[in-house]
Amino acid sequence: MKKRFNIVCFIVTVMILNACKPDPKDYFINQTAKEWGLFKPGSWWCYVDSTMQLKDSLYIESVNDHAIYYDSDKIRRTYHAALLKVFNSQNSLYMDWDLIGNEHYTQLYVTRYINNSNYVAELLRFNTQPVQTDNSTLTKFDSVKVMGIWYKDVCQIHCSFKTSSDMNAPEVFTNDYWLAKGKWLIKRVERTPTDTTVWLLEKYNIVR
Repeated sequence: MKKRFNIVCFIVTVMILNACKPDPKDYFINQTAKEWGLFKPGSWWCYVDSTMQLKDSLYIESVNDHAIYYDSDKIRRTYHAALLKVFNSQNSLYMDWDLIGNEHYTQLYVTRYINNSNYVAELLRFNTQPVQTDNSTLTKFDSVKVMGIWYKDVCQIHCSFKTSSDMNAPEVFTNDYWLAKGKWLIKRVERTPTDTTVWLLEKYNIVR
């Protein structure tokens, strides 16, 4: 009888502890971020530079759905994310485009690969609309004309990139991107430590 009573007490205790345990939290990429910045492999964009002498292209090589786990106050938080590997016309890794779900918004981190160095920036945050971050400024346009084509719902993002190789004395440069809803990057002003290039979207193919 005593043994049975102990078993019942144990079961009740476990039930109470489980009832008091906070539910795990899952944060997903929101719809705004998907509309502005999530594309499938096979999507590509062709660009011409402002002098009309050079051409370049970007394409989505892969999309890696992954999750970031964080335990705090006995709560497991799961941040669902999508990492887009973006390659250029030389079949070299151009950037990582990483969308990460969060409690109130989705974050967009971009890593640029230049001359064997990695440059990182939090480019945007997405609520119901794109929002600037601590190291970017955002200007919104109803429409922008590029290469004779009008694009609606455009954000110009001025962003500072820092090299991740030496965070104590990081090398910094700035880029400007014009991001059109559903169309991705329609214009890029890219500044490296040695030069500046303006890329204009010429044609594209998007896979959703």
